[in-house]
Amino acid sequence: MKEIKFNEFEKYTKKDKLYLIFYLIMLGLSLAMIILNAIVLAFDNQDIVSIVFVSIFSVIALFVMYLLFMYLIVPKKVLSINYEKETITINKRLFKSITLNLKDINEIKITDKKLIFNVVNLGSVYFLTDTKTYRAKYLISPKYLMITLNIYLSVVKDGGQNVK
Repeated sequence: MKEIKFNEFEKYTKKDKLYLIFYLIMLGLSLAMIILNAIVLAFDNQDIVSIVFVSIFSVIALFVMYLLFMYLIVPKKVLSINYEKETITINKRLFKSITLNLKDINEIKITDKKLIFNVVNLGSVYFLTDTKTYRAKYLISPKYLMITLNIYLSVVKDGGQNVK
């Protein structure tokens, strides 16, 4: 089992560059397929298969560009923890950042189910409160972050009584 040092905790609250690389590769492949099928259409403008492929890969390229844009608007440091005030802030670039009191958070979870639809949620950590669920996206090692934050959350809720 790999030993993870708690003093390196801050690096897990940052945005993972693996998503950027994946989105750029997918965008490159989609654009390459669009260009290849457009060349085929230039020689034979009645080729229905190429028309279908251009339209399919155009939709895929638009979706990947949307995902890339959503990744790029997330700040480099996704989560900020204030140990003195016992708050955690989900940093946003376009919208107002969300600050949660740790005592208001009931549980911190990640997506456990291995479904194909959860590919875009793999780097997400969910903060469950009584009224709403908040999500922090594109994190490095969300499983480790969830475990560490749940330990920290239990210490905060106990008021530091059981800490030695």
